Amino acid sequence: MISYSQCWEDAEIVVKALRLNNYDTVLSVTSGGCNSLAIASEGVKTVYSVDKNRTQNYLLEFKQQAVRNLEYEEVLGLLGYRRSRNQVALYQKIQHNLSEECQKFWNSNVDAIKKGVVHSGKFERYLSIFRRYVIPLVHTKQTIKNFLNPESSQKQLDFYNTRWNTFRWRLLFRIFFSRFVMSRSGRSKEMFSHSQNLPAAKLFFNRTEQAFKYGQVKNNFYLNYILLGANSDCLPFFLQHDVFEKLREKANIQVVYSDILSFLKTMPNSSISKFNLSDVFEPLDNDSTNHIFDEIYRVSKPNARIVFWNNLVFRDVPQELAHCFEREVKLEEELKVIDRVFFYEKFYIYRVEK
Repeated sequence: MISYSQCWEDAEIVVKALRLNNYDTVLSVTSGGCNSLAIASEGVKTVYSVDKNRTQNYLLEFKQQAVRNLEYEEVLGLLGYRRSRNQVALYQKIQHNLSEECQKFWNSNVDAIKKGVVHSGKFERYLSIFRRYVIPLVHTKQTIKNFLNPESSQKQLDFYNTRWNTFRWRLLFRIFFSRFVMSRSGRSKEMFSHSQNLPAAKLFFNRTEQAFKYGQVKNNFYLNYILLGANSDCLPFFLQHDVFEKLREKANIQVVYSDILSFLKTMPNSSISKFNLSDVFEPLDNDSTNHIFDEIYRVSKPNARIVFWNNLVFRDVPQELAHCFEREVKLEEELKVIDRVFFYEKFYIYRVEK
């Protein structure tokens, strides 16, 4: 099962934080594939896109071959960012470029292709229920469009306070994004295994409220997708036209079917210069997290850069390695201002001192 058919960390933040160059060898958690593609578009030497969920890598293969072999509008239609009735025909154009296992997976999931593969993840189906059945109980589509197109930051704040933040909005949000509902329909239960005592719905609501009041809502792809779906002018970073053209020319992604720790153990010392780790530590205990950081330090080149997120579970560089990792707090704060994803508690940037 595909857990996430899109990445839910802001790709532009990832690219800016990693400061990519042509000599970089990058480890990137696959997830929905979008951020591995965004990194590859910067012309890096190699991206190792790693995921233990094989279906996430099948999704990345699908997206990568679509970008390589189809025209721009065809890619948008095939993936599900534009309305199309030709998805199966477009898929047939790329299927022989896919690995054998990947072909078998998509040949047995033609319905997902017809609906647009970016809507096929468990989390995206969950958001679709929210968009189709919950939001209409609170706001009209015109109200949503007005909210997403504020004339100024002050008018955005006023709109939220006077029009958006109703009793029904607060009530339904806290029910739908509660631990109970999310762990059954939106995210895997293991993602909540180390946060049992935290009030998840309250935390998610508070983060959302801050973003809706003060964050970037205009031209925000992630928020547009949540509230309106994919058929808007907003697109993920790797499908912005100029990025798409670079990606066709420069992408060098090696898809790796493995958990992060096992993959790191196969790599030589000082072999990786950049790490995009998503929120990979969320379902892990402290010992497992510490083992991963031990291996990250071993395989890191001098001045390697690392980005990762905390959501409900606090995870960080282990104390015994703190002197080996320099945290870039100033850059974190600068990028937080333009970050368009609001689910997370904290975004971390580290540089390896070696």
